[in-house]
Amino acid sequence: MSAINLRTALPGPKSQAILDRRDAAVSKASFRSTPVVAAKASGATVTDVDGNTFLDFTAGIGTVNVGHAPAEVADAIRQQAEDLIHLCAIVGTYEPYIALA
Repeated sequence: MSAINLRTALPGPKSQAILDRRDAAVSKASFRSTPVVAAKASGATVTDVDGNTFLDFTAGIGTVNVGHAPAEVADAIRQQAEDLIHLCAIVGTYEPYIALA
């Protein structure tokens, strides 16, 4: 199991450079609650661009049920992306949409 691993002060230098660019380019209305600049995630951990690894207590907001990047979910996403990424349901119907309804 991965664990917390801090390699730099927070935010690290790469994160700080990206956060500075964010502050200059993104509306202040788009609130940021942490200085984490994610590079990758796996299971219940997130690793930032400086190599610091954190426990993801937000559950990735949308990944709470499966964790980050489980192979079977990534494979299913990859397969669906090869077939069809999105079709607005009011324009047309597709079988996976109905299967998950």
